[in-house]
Amino acid sequence: MKKKVLVTTAIEETWLEDAHTVFLGEWCKKYSRRTVLLDMSHETLPFHWEDRGKFKRDSAYLREFHEVLLQRLQIVLNGYHHTNYSVRYWRIVIGPWLAIFVPAVFDRWEHLRAAMALHDYDVILLNKNILSDLIRPDYNSSALSLQDDSWNYSLYSDIIETQYGNAKNKVFTYIRSQATAKIFKVTFLTKILSAFDVMLSKIKPKYSVAFIDSYLNPFARVRLALKLGQFPRLYSCFKREIPQASSIDQFRNTDIDLKAATPFENYINKSILRLLPSSYLECFVDVQSLANCIPDKVGLVFTANAHFSNDIFKIWCATQVECGGTKLLVGSHGGALPSEFSSFTDHEEAIVDARVVWHTPLTNKQVRLPANKYVGVKTNFQVREDKVTLIGLDIGRYSYGMQSGPASSLMLSDFEQKKEFLVCLAQRFNRKIGYYPAVFESWEFKSRLSELLDHQQIATYTDYNKALQKSKLIICSYPQTTMSDSLFSGAPVILLYTEEYWTFPSHFDSLIEELKRVKIIFNDPISAAKHVNSIWDDPEEWWGGVDVQKAKHQFLDECLLVSKNGVGEWYEFLAGELESQG
Repeated sequence: MKKKVLVTTAIEETWLEDAHTVFLGEWCKKYSRRTVLLDMSHETLPFHWEDRGKFKRDSAYLREFHEVLLQRLQIVLNGYHHTNYSVRYWRIVIGPWLAIFVPAVFDRWEHLRAAMALHDYDVILLNKNILSDLIRPDYNSSALSLQDDSWNYSLYSDIIETQYGNAKNKVFTYIRSQATAKIFKVTFLTKILSAFDVMLSKIKPKYSVAFIDSYLNPFARVRLALKLGQFPRLYSCFKREIPQASSIDQFRNTDIDLKAATPFENYINKSILRLLPSSYLECFVDVQSLANCIPDKVGLVFTANAHFSNDIFKIWCATQVECGGTKLLVGSHGGALPSEFSSFTDHEEAIVDARVVWHTPLTNKQVRLPANKYVGVKTNFQVREDKVTLIGLDIGRYSYGMQSGPASSLMLSDFEQKKEFLVCLAQRFNRKIGYYPAVFESWEFKSRLSELLDHQQIATYTDYNKALQKSKLIICSYPQTTMSDSLFSGAPVILLYTEEYWTFPSHFDSLIEELKRVKIIFNDPISAAKHVNSIWDDPEEWWGGVDVQKAKHQFLDECLLVSKNGVGEWYEFLAGELESQG
């Protein structure tokens, strides 16, 4: 009988020959390496959040645990840094990392718990970690690591050593996990613009509103700044690399004195400091010094992205809010139908004074304004080509954060739906459709489709915006930004999505039913293929129908506010916020 071996990642150095391999999940099996699997005896364990009831229960649990952990880390970090910052300050600084990281660690924990309960293993491959294997310099590097095989292998190994230390037949490897840093490209033009931006901050250090990664069109941003009586700013000072730690503080080996109620919470209690980015620990003072060198004092801060990804901005913003009475406004950087479960929006709602959304407001903090992404943007008439394009989706092989939609291995179920749709069109109706792949090809869907579509069809358009502007019909694969982009472009749109994985607030139930009735939304790939075939020759005729247009406008009314006077409406809102501030 072959030895039973537990494999946690796609690192083939950890695969043994002449063994029965138990893959922890589908992320272990890269499509480009499928031929290697042909001669292997193996099985793959199911993804635990395929059980959507469990997903909902875990979402509720992790939302509560996030708050408990944040409260404890406020005390620990204030003690370490000899500061006395509020919970809100630390929420702005470390909240985004907790929002993606704790659910990710819980996901890895749950997979191992299920695997250990299912089998007794003859061999368990573990990495002989050193402390630096799991530490990353900042949020961005941490987020990238969540999709990295070597980092995940180190994390799985750490959990097994901590929780299953008595497991027999452990075999150790020595694979180092390297951090990936975000590189800011510096050109001659950016140097000139940055110098000019610094000069403006010195000429006028106090601004009514700071627009930082606002997703506003540059011309709209300039117009808004001038209406507010201030210089248009780039705030390039935030686009800097994070300082690297010269050494690792042994304080990381201490626990945080969390009152743990479960084995998972006990692991977090003992391990959270070994996972925390150095920008919040060893390098916090250095990053804070960079933030303090930014002289601007502002009444309002508006961002759509920097509050998650930019640690210099977060520390600067937290200081402005804590010490300067600045209001923090966060806007959507995309969207359509809002998710019912999202650790990202939970975080935003908790840190803001007001949250600008595209859809109908659902909480007291939400304010609806024309979608920032489209303010001041004109849709020019385009001569559409005789092409139908499916816009792909790829969320990554490893789970991160907590949100509605297909995560990790569930992406394969989502892909199978799209594949069935394409096969039906090609084989039953002899229709050939273009495919625009997702920006990140974690699951190699482009290669998976090569048996169905030739190269020209897969790469119909090399540019996303051109695909939207030129295609006579857009098939969206998920109910978020691509759907809004397509509608804004004026193209006829169909949404084919895995309904079981996407959940929305009940407020939108009647809208979704109406969109299904007029055949804009589909969950069944065969029904979608039949409909696309029926309107193939002239999608505009279907799109221009009374019922379809009525449903489209209902979607715009509830999910995507666009206005010809977008700049004016934004100005009135911002001026009102400034006035209320006194």
